[in-house]
Amino acid sequence: MSYETVEWEEREGVGRVTLDRPDSLNAWTEQLGHELGELVTERAAADSIRAVLVTGAGRGFSSGADLKAGFSPHPGDGKPDVARRLHEVYHPIIAGIRRLEKPVVAAVNGPAVGIGCSLALSCDLVLA
Repeated sequence: MSYETVEWEEREGVGRVTLDRPDSLNAWTEQLGHELGELVTERAAADSIRAVLVTGAGRGFSSGADLKAGFSPHPGDGKPDVARRLHEVYHPIIAGIRRLEKPVVAAVNGPAVGIGCSLALSCDLVLA
């Protein structure tokens, strides 16, 4: 599968996940969350992968949530439902990283703010 907001590279048993929205310092969107979730649960969990590296493209790891992109509206009142999105998309990614039975390293290459900081801290090791 091809991704628009993340990149996946496999080399010598190491899976490299790159958050790939450098124009926004890799700000988190729902699409990025869905794509990262798929990588964590499927590709990173593969037996051929012995370790996972998570980093950001460009000059930052992640500037946090992309507030311009917004969040899906709540079905009841139409207002952005941040809590629901965190529960449905973000929390499973963090739990998936924690459940991986291999080391996960965050290579923090610049700002790691908000949700990006939490992503880095969910890894087994943070290199900055």
